[in-house]
Amino acid sequence: MNAMRGHYILGYAILGATGPYLPQFFRSARGLDDQSIGWVLAVSQLPVFFSPILLTYLADRHVSPRLLAFATCGLSMLALAALAAWESLGGVMLASAAYSFSVAALLPSMDGLCFAWSRRRQGEGLTTPPYHHFRMLGTVGYVIPAIVLLFLLHEGADLTWVIYTSLAFALLAACNTLRLPEARGPDRLKPAGKHPWLDALRVLFSRRWIWLSASFALLQVGSSCYYAVFPVHLTHNLGLSPRWLGLISSLGVAVEVPLIFGLGWLTSHFGLRRVVIFGAVASMLRLGVLTLAPDATTAIATQLLHGMVVVGTLIAPVVFVNQLAGDSFRNSMQGVLAVAVTGPCKFLAPLVNGWLAQHDARWAFAFGSGLAGVAALLVWRLVPDAPEQTA
Repeated sequence: MNAMRGHYILGYAILGATGPYLPQFFRSARGLDDQSIGWVLAVSQLPVFFSPILLTYLADRHVSPRLLAFATCGLSMLALAALAAWESLGGVMLASAAYSFSVAALLPSMDGLCFAWSRRRQGEGLTTPPYHHFRMLGTVGYVIPAIVLLFLLHEGADLTWVIYTSLAFALLAACNTLRLPEARGPDRLKPAGKHPWLDALRVLFSRRWIWLSASFALLQVGSSCYYAVFPVHLTHNLGLSPRWLGLISSLGVAVEVPLIFGLGWLTSHFGLRRVVIFGAVASMLRLGVLTLAPDATTAIATQLLHGMVVVGTLIAPVVFVNQLAGDSFRNSMQGVLAVAVTGPCKFLAPLVNGWLAQHDARWAFAFGSGLAGVAALLVWRLVPDAPEQTA
């Protein structure tokens, strides 16, 4: 169980070292403008269309999850090393795409492994912490690099330290994968469905759940706007030093941790569907406030909504679709969610947001806010409650 906890902490630490800083790294260390950054981020999302579904399919076909996790961490290390070394636009695009391939595969396969492992332990009569407890540890891991980089990124420091820090956590994560448990017990030789990804696709695009998938796709645009435009907006438009980006991100995480820990309470009192609605409304409000009051104090204050946005739009959807999955396609359900549902918007959103931010960052914030509002209405009016499940 400690290895699973470490998997979430170190896996999200890889992201925490790059997430708040990567757009600023592209601007400061590689000299790219907003539109070029949008293109890099869009091209880097192309692997999202096949890497998660490939890794989760292999997991459902009983390929060792430890091998898959080790491979994704190893690819992260190679991609980050290339990102630190290459300076041309083409090289940056290629390295970013490789890094995105590894991360896009790591997160859904991590969740699929956790759900499958939990089901195995429940079948053996063992207790297992709920998923959101592991995900909370991921949030803690996401914050750790911000503390490290606060000391490394002194005034005028080379932002390549961001890449080196992520590379170090990827190495630690690769070592930890060797300690991960098997996700299946003695029934592991039982054949899975012939096409688990197709079973997952049928569920997510069925008449009953199509509007749920549509709302998750729309929410991805707002998420992309925040992660791609917000850091550059703080530094380039509002004049903050890049070294503070991690701590500003950590302010949102401080609110996020208790909400993730309390997801079980929120779900039992309101249901997963309403938690998703709360997250969509919080995303709409955060981006709306950034549109109407674009000053540094207000921008930082919007981080108070970050916790509800993460819980409602990033964590609750993972739990929701897991409750729609069968045991034979539980891993693939997470892969299909990442590829067929949110994947197209992960590619298109950086292009649109980059083009809008090139004119005015407030345009991008307004666009994301509007789509989050539409998503909230779709879930409210057209999506039924999630089925009960013990996983």
